Amino acid sequence: MVNAISWRHPFNEAFGDGIVFRLFETAGIAYAVGFEHIKTMHELLTKGVDIYHACPDFLFPVNGVWTVIFDRIDPLTQQL
Repeated sequence: MVNAISWRHPFNEAFGDGIVFRLFETAGIAYAVGFEHIKTMHELLTKGVDIYHACPDFLFPVNGVWTVIFDRIDPLTQQL
């Protein structure tokens, strides 16, 4: 049986400029999916992402990149 997904609230920017996320629930478990705009290579590196290890020929775009964030929500604190 496929569980229905129920979305909570529209995407919002409560974590600040450049991050949008949405909470959803499936099988009674709360999750969050979000997108974060990374403007510089330095910012990407401070997140612990070593893109050159996975893709040595990577060229950072002038407009930046977007990362995808996905995690289960802690049911006691409602935090990622």
